Amino acid sequence: MEHQDNGTLTVGIPFFAIGVWVIVHVMVDASHVADTAREWIRIPCEVQEATVVPHHGRSGAVSYTVAVVYRYVYEGREYSGDRYSVSRVITHLTSQGEAQSHADRLRARGLCWVNPARPSESALEMSDSTGATAHLIVLFFGLIFCAAGAFLIYRNIQNRRARGAPGNDGE
Repeated sequence: MEHQDNGTLTVGIPFFAIGVWVIVHVMVDASHVADTAREWIRIPCEVQEATVVPHHGRSGAVSYTVAVVYRYVYEGREYSGDRYSVSRVITHLTSQGEAQSHADRLRARGLCWVNPARPSESALEMSDSTGATAHLIVLFFGLIFCAAGAFLIYRNIQNRRARGAPGNDGE
């Protein structure tokens, strides 16, 4: 029985730790986006390039991102940017047509977000709905890992208590 108890801890603690790490990072990114939204301003810009970029996974699956390049003028000085979103979550689209449609919408965009404290720092979107969905999915998996780890740790504690309780010595 001792071997099984150690197994639940060996799996439970890393699962719980990974879950906490994921949740903290998702919350930090969401907080970063919220802080940025308060400080940055929206100004006119011109999207010069919006290119669909394929990414090939190990399993052979292909996902797509859109690489952008845009120009803007802030306080009389011209800048260029290539950042799509303030969020650190990278949005991968599953179909080339969806990615192309997204690229076409970006080309028509006429506004971008700029950090007034550092005008060279900019993004086309403060946060996008696909990125928000990605945050929720990652947060969900973090919660699942936390719950699974907590359950295994709890089970290990209960097993140890049951073995140490009077009258439960196996005789």
